Amino acid sequence: IVQISNSDIAMIKGNLQRTVNRSMSENFVDRWPDELRLGFAYQPWRAITLVGDVVRHGPGEGSTSRVKRAETINFALGNEILLANTLFLRTGYFTNIDATASRDLNSPNQREEYMDYKGVSLSTGLKLRTGDYGIHYTEQRGTGFAEKVVGKQNPSTGKLQVISISASQSFQ
Repeated sequence: IVQISNSDIAMIKGNLQRTVNRSMSENFVDRWPDELRLGFAYQPWRAITLVGDVVRHGPGEGSTSRVKRAETINFALGNEILLANTLFLRTGYFTNIDATASRDLNSPNQREEYMDYKGVSLSTGLKLRTGDYGIHYTEQRGTGFAEKVVGKQNPSTGKLQVISISASQSFQ
């Protein structure tokens, strides 16, 4: 049996409250970022669909530089080709520009930290009356400055590859 005294509970509650208060003051958001999405889909023939979208992420302000976000604009373009009314092939190109705001590099311990990515996606699968079933591959490559641990901060490159499987059920 474990016994906890009222003074122990009060101490735990006090520590928890101080931690929450400190976290809230360090990460306080003065202005939430907004987001605007515009997209289109065009189907010149029954078997071909062209799509695209533009996403604007508005700036966000906070009490610390970790919370500040810069205005960014990302976009995506893609297409779908439907073969034999069942097999689909999809391709796409997109940007994933970092929204990290620039910092005052003259102040101590400040450095640029961002990675701007561009990527491609490929998918194939079956489009049936009962649902869609597919396998997807996405690859992003980016450049920027990763977090400096020790010494001089150097330019960085990054690569992210994702393979996923999806299934959706249609109830008609």
